[in-house]
Amino acid sequence: MSSSTAPAVSSSSRLSTGQMLALLAACTLVMGAGWGIRGAFGHSRGAMMPGAMLGATLAVLAMRPDWWRRAAILAFVCSIGWGVGGQSSYGIIIGYSKGGTLRNSLFGYASLWLVGGLYSGIGAGFLGLALTKSRSWLQQFIWPLTIMYSAWLGIVYLSLLEPIFEHFLGQGEATADAWWHHLNLFRESLLYYEGGEEVRGYTYWLHDTNWLSVLLTIGINGLLWVAVPRWRNANALILLLAVGWFAGMYFLIDLAGLRMNPHRAETWAGVLGMQIALAGYTIYHRNWATFMLVSYGFIAGAFGFSLADFIQMVGTAKWGPIGKYAWLQEFGYWTVMEQLFGCLMGFGTALGLIRLVNKGLAPPAEDTSSKSIDIFSLFFVFGMLLVFNFKKPLTVWLRESDISGILFTFPTGNWALPVTILYLSVLLYFLSRLHSGKLAMVPATHLGQAQLQAFLINLAVLLMYLLIGQISSTNLFTFLSAITIGLLILFSVDLKPVDIQNAHLPAESFTWFPGPLHWLLWAASPFVLWGIATITIQFGMKQNQYRFPEDAPPPKEEEKEPAEPQNSTGLLPIRQPLGYLIDEMNLPHFDRC
Repeated sequence: MSSSTAPAVSSSSRLSTGQMLALLAACTLVMGAGWGIRGAFGHSRGAMMPGAMLGATLAVLAMRPDWWRRAAILAFVCSIGWGVGGQSSYGIIIGYSKGGTLRNSLFGYASLWLVGGLYSGIGAGFLGLALTKSRSWLQQFIWPLTIMYSAWLGIVYLSLLEPIFEHFLGQGEATADAWWHHLNLFRESLLYYEGGEEVRGYTYWLHDTNWLSVLLTIGINGLLWVAVPRWRNANALILLLAVGWFAGMYFLIDLAGLRMNPHRAETWAGVLGMQIALAGYTIYHRNWATFMLVSYGFIAGAFGFSLADFIQMVGTAKWGPIGKYAWLQEFGYWTVMEQLFGCLMGFGTALGLIRLVNKGLAPPAEDTSSKSIDIFSLFFVFGMLLVFNFKKPLTVWLRESDISGILFTFPTGNWALPVTILYLSVLLYFLSRLHSGKLAMVPATHLGQAQLQAFLINLAVLLMYLLIGQISSTNLFTFLSAITIGLLILFSVDLKPVDIQNAHLPAESFTWFPGPLHWLLWAASPFVLWGIATITIQFGMKQNQYRFPEDAPPPKEEEKEPAEPQNSTGLLPIRQPLGYLIDEMNLPHFDRC
């Protein structure tokens, strides 16, 4: 890979007005479209795609030669950061915000404020670490993350162990089923109900969360911290975040009894624990530049989600011009909400980047010539991330009668694994050639490489969405337009790089601490939430979901025919298998979180 960084043009130490507007516009549009696309995929893996899009886009448009060099790393860390918040469930709390009572609506909006902040706060924090830490520090994460993710995949695909259980633990069907039942119970770790009463088992307070993955993370990194001293910086941060997750779940859910989603995943508490741990880490190390990005990202996501949901309520109620003009009713306002949320996250993150650039953040130390972290990042973003999200369109395809048949004597679904292996193998070969500098198709400059990466990841996510097939013309037009405009900005922006020769302000300088105007936004949050909740209940929409039972109206008395008694051969009702209960309750399975 070439060491050349930028075209020979004059430069200044600050972004021009045009460059700042380009950065704000592109990040806003790309993240908005990406987050709307994320809605079709869901959960953490879906949230990683817009994170990667944002990281790749801002790496180019920040016009810092040292950040162009780290473009692949920025796309990777943003995908991981925004994916962390993707664990949080928010469907029910959006239902609360719809109204019924002021308290119910306010609780919904306040919960969305918190969940939105967690989405963006952790993502912006990871971005800050990638912009301020040395290359050798970042490279310590390669093997710990690889080992961790391999262990997580082992949990998700425990079903592959069923034949082994059957072989070693007995040939009888009853024996195999019994062992598999216990293994599946351990894997799912879900809260379930029996006869209307909660079964308080050892997983009760964990409330439908990926606790086993977090526990494995602690175990693996604890062992690696002892066994491999050169990885200890990475192990220490990962351990801190994992312990923060458990602390959040324990103190907020088990001790304090705070429930945002009764009967649903309460992962928000664990993610909040991680957010506090990350903020504490930056404060302890006096990395005020990263702390500033954490705070900027959090407040942008917090206002983004709550205000975007308010717009959704306006659209659902067909208030004002939306009720008057039919064309405004063509928009799916749930998707509009997701896009507006993404737009505000991208806008807030870009504001933080502008401050870092214009105040002259010192370049991070390039203290090793190794490019391993770049290759690792590219393999994750263009390999694992796309492969695991391809599960969504593949599932849709297999439901269609014209594609779920036989292809070359093999069922269509059986082609997924060999094609995946082939794609990843070709990608690895491609990256090995890139690492050795033998790939002529890649631009010679870091700017050119960063532009190519941003173009490819934005295009790949859009194509992934198109592969689903079941999409509305309105959404397609919106996503295609936003990404196209973002890419046009990406390739037409003024190519004058920022002069980093005069960028000497270290990340540890307290100058980066957010100013009074920023904290005014935090102080204004309760008043804004109260205001939009007050307006929402005036819409008078039908409400079915209440967080507090005393807020719900009394049920209407209806004459009901007596239910026929079920035939039973025993004194106790038959207990259905765990999988049946999970499907009936519509709870997310482990491998979908």
